[in-house]
Amino acid sequence: MQPLSQQNSRYQTQALDHVRDTIEQIIRLTFDRINTTVSSPKLLLLNCLPFLLNQKVLLILVFSVTFLTTGISKSEQLVIYEPLTWDAGFLFDGRWRSYETSPGNTQDSKEQRFREQFSFKKNIHILDPGIATFSFDLRPTFDQNNYDTTAGANNDTDSTTLNYSANSSFLHGTKMPINLSAGINRTSGVTTQSLGARTDFDLKNQQLTFNLKNIYFPSFISYTTREQELIQESGFSSVLLHTHDRIHRLNYRGRSSKMNLSIEQMEYEDFIYNRNYTYNREQLTHGFHWGKNSHINSRIEHTEQQEFGAYENLNLTEKIRLQHTQNLYSSYQFDYKETERNVKTTSYYNNFDINHQLYTNLRTQFGYQQNTSRYSNGSTGESTTTGPKYSLNYSKKLPAQNSYISMGVNGSRLTTEQSGGTQIIDVIGYSKTFETDRILLEQRYIDITTIELQSSGGATYIEGIDYTITQAPSGYTEVYRIASGSGGNINPDETVSVNYSHWAPGNVSQTSGFFLRLNLDNFQLYHNQSANEQELNIDPASLINVTFPSAFSANSETRHSTTGLSYNLSKDKFKLALGLETQNTHLNYYETQSQTFKQSLLYSFNPLITLNTTLNLSAMETTLSKSDSFSASVQMNIRLPRSRITLKPHMNYRQLDDNLGNDDQYLNEGVILEWRYHLLSVNASLDHYQWHSNAGDNEDNRLMINLVRRSK
Repeated sequence: MQPLSQQNSRYQTQALDHVRDTIEQIIRLTFDRINTTVSSPKLLLLNCLPFLLNQKVLLILVFSVTFLTTGISKSEQLVIYEPLTWDAGFLFDGRWRSYETSPGNTQDSKEQRFREQFSFKKNIHILDPGIATFSFDLRPTFDQNNYDTTAGANNDTDSTTLNYSANSSFLHGTKMPINLSAGINRTSGVTTQSLGARTDFDLKNQQLTFNLKNIYFPSFISYTTREQELIQESGFSSVLLHTHDRIHRLNYRGRSSKMNLSIEQMEYEDFIYNRNYTYNREQLTHGFHWGKNSHINSRIEHTEQQEFGAYENLNLTEKIRLQHTQNLYSSYQFDYKETERNVKTTSYYNNFDINHQLYTNLRTQFGYQQNTSRYSNGSTGESTTTGPKYSLNYSKKLPAQNSYISMGVNGSRLTTEQSGGTQIIDVIGYSKTFETDRILLEQRYIDITTIELQSSGGATYIEGIDYTITQAPSGYTEVYRIASGSGGNINPDETVSVNYSHWAPGNVSQTSGFFLRLNLDNFQLYHNQSANEQELNIDPASLINVTFPSAFSANSETRHSTTGLSYNLSKDKFKLALGLETQNTHLNYYETQSQTFKQSLLYSFNPLITLNTTLNLSAMETTLSKSDSFSASVQMNIRLPRSRITLKPHMNYRQLDDNLGNDDQYLNEGVILEWRYHLLSVNASLDHYQWHSNAGDNEDNRLMINLVRRSK
């Protein structure tokens, strides 16, 4: 007969083997489930429910094994199951509106929305979370929306969404030379509306990341895929919109104390519009420092896109800073850029500056720049911009506390000369955000036929479907977003990447500026002004695909000035800020003048009650119109610790009048309630909106209640 210690050891080994088999089964079954393509979120939920129920059985099995192997200490347990966590939420959002469709005709509407959301999450780790960790997350959501009007219009919308994810990490808390993480996230759903209208969507993301631990050159490699599909059908079962695309992205990054290396490869597949392309980017940077604040920084970057929207870029930059004496240093920058898209452009940029600091008061900078661009588009041309620049800044500390005076002047004179024709320059990856329904491209003389917009994920938007383009008489270009209700795919506040080509005609440009700032304890007085004169030495009619008014002038002059006075006071219980500012702008024959007064007050009655008020008055007069505006807001924050309640009442008022007959008034008042009781939280808000305009009077009341119950 074997000794008792050997029998216990054999039982422990068998138990550990059984646990290992159980974990392998869990992982295999989980990834089989999440990688299975399911056409309906409800069907997917039904498929996942047996697996979630089986989790309880597996959990009991593991605890049973742990109980049988009492000879193993807690630190020696192989698999540790953390408790299943969950939360449940309910949202009610109701709106009651009354508005004038025409003078004397009022229409009422009622909109009610209900949302139920559930979330289940479970974490598993082996021995220690730093060795291996697995997490599973399931989030089904159900939405119901009903919209009614007194005119008889009715719209019912039902939406079902399922989001599930699985993530894992290995060896992140160990001294192994490598660790990795992997995960998948998928969101799919269906929305049905009146008359049989329907929207189906499916979005799947997968990622795999390797981290290579190396004291000399730590690196990481990541591979991600994203696939999305959206189908919108009208009530007559005809397809209105169908998008389906996939992105594969491979990234490598490595760094040391002086060098960084980045390599990226992306493949975009469009199954509907066939706008497929591949994108490659390589970047290497290196920095070397010596002496007292002397250094050289180098960067080389190559980007290339093939097939749809093909282009190629090569950038090389060298920056050198030499500290000659304690108060004198010089800097030099060289840029080389080669771009090939609609035309091939090569540019060289040289900039030299010498900087001197006289004690701590006077800083002087003189510089000279030269920028040469060559292009080829059937014919060859060259553009060269040269000229000096300067700036002087003076600052002086005054005897009073927190008081000083500073002033400065700056200027430049740049001359652009053409040879062989009028140059056109490519711009790739210009980032802009749709803060409103339009963006302004801050570059004049753009060839509008070359404009392309891309999402952050790499998808290319289509003119006429997603956006429209207009050009202002001044030569600037605006891009307008088409709303999703009209078939557009660009979201509000979305940041897009813009590619375009613009003309760079020869001109002489002179700039000058001056600023003065005086701080006297809590008072600040400031004034700055700038001027820019440009002379276009070419016939505007030769700039193709650029719109100009008939009275367009080849010479332009812009002058701008700002003068302001502010006062800031901070005491124990309150903070006060007052400001008065006037601005003047002159652009050729167009002038603008504005005055603005701002006031804000933050007062704390005690640590639990605070009051915040703001007031703004402004008046603007232009060559074409005059307008006045007034706005005020009051906000309070009241905390009741014993009841675990926070109240936030607020009121906002705004009024705008102009000489064109517009008279707009807007009022919003309401209160926000936050309540926490153990694992239950309640957030509620009640708002009343009222506004008056020439189009009529409108009134809107809104009530929102959000309940959330968590497991811990």
